[in-house]
Amino acid sequence: MMTFGSFLGQAALAGAALLAAVYLPGRLWVRALALRLDPLERLAAAWVSGMSLLVLVYWGLAWLGWEGGIWLYVAACVVLELIASRRQPAPSLLERRRREVLSGYWPLGLLVLAAGAGQAWFMVFSGWQSLSGLNLYAWHSHDAPWHIYNLYQLSRTFPPEVPGFAGEILRNYHIFADLFWGAVLRLVKINPWHVYFRVAPWLYSWLLTLTTFVAARAWTRSRPVAYLAATATAVTSNFGYVMPLLFGLHKYFFWDSVFWVQSPFTMIFNPGVSASFGLVMFGLWALQRWQQDRYWGHLLTLALVWGVLPGFKVYAGLLVMGALLVLGAARLVFNRDSAALLAFGATLPVFLLVFLPPNLHAPSLVRFLPGFNLATMLVAPDRMALGSAAALKLLFAQRPLLVAGLLAALIPVFVVGNLGVRSLGLGSLARAVFRPRQADPLLLFLAALVAGALLAPVLFVQTGIQWNTIQFFYYAVLVMSLPAAKQAWSWLESRPESWRRLGVVIFIALGLPGSFQALSVMGWWGTHLTWERLEAFLWLKTQAVPGEVILRPLPDELLTDEGYAAWLRLQARGRMTRVADWSREARELSQHAEEPAGGRQTESAPAVPEALPGAEEAPPGPTEKPGPRAGNMLPAGWMDTAFVAALTLHNTYLEDTVSSLILDMPVAARVEAVREFYLRADVVQARLFLEKAGVTYVLLDADRSLPFPPAGANLRKIFSNQAMMIYKYIPPYGDFSGH
Repeated sequence: MMTFGSFLGQAALAGAALLAAVYLPGRLWVRALALRLDPLERLAAAWVSGMSLLVLVYWGLAWLGWEGGIWLYVAACVVLELIASRRQPAPSLLERRRREVLSGYWPLGLLVLAAGAGQAWFMVFSGWQSLSGLNLYAWHSHDAPWHIYNLYQLSRTFPPEVPGFAGEILRNYHIFADLFWGAVLRLVKINPWHVYFRVAPWLYSWLLTLTTFVAARAWTRSRPVAYLAATATAVTSNFGYVMPLLFGLHKYFFWDSVFWVQSPFTMIFNPGVSASFGLVMFGLWALQRWQQDRYWGHLLTLALVWGVLPGFKVYAGLLVMGALLVLGAARLVFNRDSAALLAFGATLPVFLLVFLPPNLHAPSLVRFLPGFNLATMLVAPDRMALGSAAALKLLFAQRPLLVAGLLAALIPVFVVGNLGVRSLGLGSLARAVFRPRQADPLLLFLAALVAGALLAPVLFVQTGIQWNTIQFFYYAVLVMSLPAAKQAWSWLESRPESWRRLGVVIFIALGLPGSFQALSVMGWWGTHLTWERLEAFLWLKTQAVPGEVILRPLPDELLTDEGYAAWLRLQARGRMTRVADWSREARELSQHAEEPAGGRQTESAPAVPEALPGAEEAPPGPTEKPGPRAGNMLPAGWMDTAFVAALTLHNTYLEDTVSSLILDMPVAARVEAVREFYLRADVVQARLFLEKAGVTYVLLDADRSLPFPPAGANLRKIFSNQAMMIYKYIPPYGDFSGH
């Protein structure tokens, strides 16, 4: 069981591993490049550079099949640090003064603690195992098990399989957030559930606050601006609370995503995004320092930190590289300055080294479908919820140009609504674009990044889960804290002190309602796993050996013919990624709506949907508290999530079909095969399926039965309790009497 005492011991081990494998290599990097940094910059540089070095080294060792070599890397770094420390002379008077000055940043320490405590509220109470079972709060029911199993297998083997889709190699996915912790787990044997919920969030949270502060201070050379930027990034939300004020508090459950994009404060839920935030912000620091002093050490640091970005989040990597190229071209044309292009050239090799291997032969998942995400923002019941999808489609069939104009008019709503108080910085970006010759290079870079972050979700969708391109705009929300804070302080700096304090309070207060509301609604259960089921999975964890595959039942709705048909329709709609598809459906819907009252609906007539497809695939959103499916007590049919793999630490034949669909896996074929096994298979069919699928263990709810005699299919019951039965498949050439 996961006791608090065991967590403290494992947290101490994790801290020691992070110091040895991340901080010390980062210090060596700073020393080797002779970077002249103040204490805060040195702290940020050591941790961020150390993270980047660790994933690159472990990535290379994994490709060579020598993951255990990470021990030599860490040992070498420890030895080199000891040698360097002994050779280092006694601290000079200047260095002692720097240490004293560091104590003057105590408000930053308080901000780090406040942000960490707030973000921990979303994480630390989930995933505890006890005699009452296991609880996963909020949206953790879906993402957490997938990542937990992934980081565990990355600590043991490479390349990893798709979690919940055994036998398929994980491609076309950014794995560095899981790979980083896989390296840590390779060094210390700690519970991956503790790592995901209670160690990783603290690291990501304080690094985000620290790197935002040092980036803003390096850019503006102003401590007040740095504090404003760090506060806006760490604890403030967006303008999502405006909708409840206008249309009723009862109508919206989660304000932070009313306009689609959650703030950095609540994005601690997404490990890839939250891990990449600190890298993006520290890269801004390195870019600014490179532009200022043209020192090669800052250039190499930039290449390292931004080069690994596509491994953490490919959206972030594409945005910064695109913006860096635009900045380089603009500076070369208007200022005859090649520094930004040199930065792009230095970063590109590392970027390609990280980006190409998992994506080289993977299919492209992005499709051109302008306006889709804006439409869902307008009418989806878990977003703005203004009107219905059916009405919007009917209007599109009759007045397509009018709908196009409406969606175009929603772009400012999307931008300002999601940026919130950060919108104050939009004016400075516009001035930089219109006067590029005189513009600050960092402002030009931010303008290019924000433009790319906006165009991606407005113009493109992703097949399977169309709204996934929304994640591009996360990074616009992140970086806009810097120009917004600079603009706000430029208005306040010359005012009397009392007015400055009032202005700062207003600036921060405008972003707090959504954050407070997010904290207040995070207590609902995403999943409660009873002790009986948990007992079965933990028992199986001790019995299975690496390579054995588990077969689990499908959720209830997929076991019924009606639910299965609805699921197939949903998958088909997830592949509707062309304007022609939606135009055809709108015309058919319009023709159906024009039928005479009382006229009989033909079988070919489309049903009127309640919401735009894609919205129903989104996580529970703002309009209402999640219903029975999100608050699933896990009866006979289980939620579509990878918690069996995450708890047994062995892969499953089919779990978490949503993530598998995003990765373009052949999910429909496996769903049909599993349905056939649990509902209609005979002995011969069952044996053929188990052999072909490579399944060793078959899970069955205690109140259900298989459609064939288990013994006839070489299945032997090895575990049972009030909730679960576990069968082991013994191949015909095996010993059926033994375990």
